[in-house]
Amino acid sequence: MTKRTNDYELAVRRQFSSFCKKVIHNAAYDYKLGHTDKRNLMEIFMDDLYEQDRECLKTMDIYDSDYEHFEVAGMNLKAQFKDERLLQAINKLSARQKEVLLLSVVEEETDTRIAEILNLDRSTVSEHRRKALAQLKKCLKENIDE
Repeated sequence: MTKRTNDYELAVRRQFSSFCKKVIHNAAYDYKLGHTDKRNLMEIFMDDLYEQDRECLKTMDIYDSDYEHFEVAGMNLKAQFKDERLLQAINKLSARQKEVLLLSVVEEETDTRIAEILNLDRSTVSEHRRKALAQLKKCLKENIDE
């Protein structure tokens, strides 16, 4: 009779083990199915985004070598130029015009502050910037015409 009892217990254990495996398998399948459904509702294909939304997601590495360095009144100014022609036109300016223009555009300094930095009159700073911009415009127009 003990043999029959042992066989019965072994069969019950195997059935219970099989049942537990099926429950765990089905629970994992249900979790995966529910989780992927939620994820699919939240995911958007890149092709479905508007162009301006895609632009927001883009990033570019910027290195120090991407900048042009200028020494102005003891300060090191960095500026990045997307157009090489603009850099060439700036380099054609006189030293004083280049200093005034860079302080004005890159550092966004006021005429009064530039005059203090360069030890000039404010009206002289304004005149240098006006002449520098006119010369830049002339150089860039010549490059376009060529």
